[in-house]
Amino acid sequence: MLYNFPNENFYKSVLNENVTKTSYQFIETIMDQFKHRTWDCDIRTSYSLTNNILNYPELHSLKMNVIGHVNNFMQLRNNLFNGYIDNSWVNVYEKKFYQNKTYCYL
Repeated sequence: MLYNFPNENFYKSVLNENVTKTSYQFIETIMDQFKHRTWDCDIRTSYSLTNNILNYPELHSLKMNVIGHVNNFMQLRNNLFNGYIDNSWVNVYEKKFYQNKTYCYL
C-alpha cells in the first residue's frame, strides 16, 4: 500500500554520525543478550532486555539526538506538544532471517 502525504508532513535530516557510530558499537557489545523471536518475522531483539533501549546510559546521546530532531520538526510545523519516547528497541536480522510484512510489531 502506498501513501501520498503532503510535503509538510516530512522532515528530512540525519542523525549525528559520531553518535550513531558510538551507539552501534555499544549495541554490538550487548547484542548477544538479545533473544531470538518469531512473530511475522525472524529476528533477535533488544525488546527481551528492556522495552526502551534508549534508556541505557550508553545510548543517552542517541536519545537526545532523536529528541532534538523531533523538536526541530515540531518547531518547523509550529505544532509543539509534550512528548516522550515510551518504547524503543533494536532488531537484529541475521543471515536467513526475514520479515514477511511491512512492519514487525512487538
